Amino acid sequence: DNAASGGTEQLNAARSSSRAETAAELALRWLWDQKAVTCVLSGMNSLEMVEENARIAAASDAGCFTEGERELVGRVRDIIHTREKVPCTECRYCMPCPAGVDIPANFHYYNLMHMDTKRTGRREFFQVMGLSKAPGYASLCLSCGKCESHCPQHIKIIDELKEADRALRPSYYRIGTEVARFFVNMRRLRRSKSLRD
Repeated sequence: DNAASGGTEQLNAARSSSRAETAAELALRWLWDQKAVTCVLSGMNSLEMVEENARIAAASDAGCFTEGERELVGRVRDIIHTREKVPCTECRYCMPCPAGVDIPANFHYYNLMHMDTKRTGRREFFQVMGLSKAPGYASLCLSCGKCESHCPQHIKIIDELKEADRALRPSYYRIGTEVARFFVNMRRLRRSKSLRD
């Protein structure tokens, strides 16, 4: 947690040297700054996003990045590489898992524990995976190795899943999750019964 706040202070200091108003703008400008890039495709969910992307594209070109912005991106990259436990890009080539493990999700929350805080990573893991109808826990892994043969990052998925499960689900979380799942499942049963009646 102290490392997280130290990294945040470094980023805030470096961020002051950027002309970008948002992280999205900085990312898009970084892409446009690359000489080999001629087209940037960005997911957009609103007219405001379309307008923002068009404004950024119109004002960007190769060489538009300042030295301060390059330094900022370099610091962000270094912080990510330092904290990231598993270099999973969540491409999902490892899926579907024959045992039902949600490999990218386990790695996402495991990384989140180290990018943000342990509490944040575990809380989101609990809310999203722990309370789902079929949680894809890492402990379901059968060590078949099918996933590893498909991983473009060459991650030792079987070993990393064991580490992720230990970190995400210490014994007290396992007990708490099972109690919460019991009540959630009871609620689901009551709701489905009332719909049938």
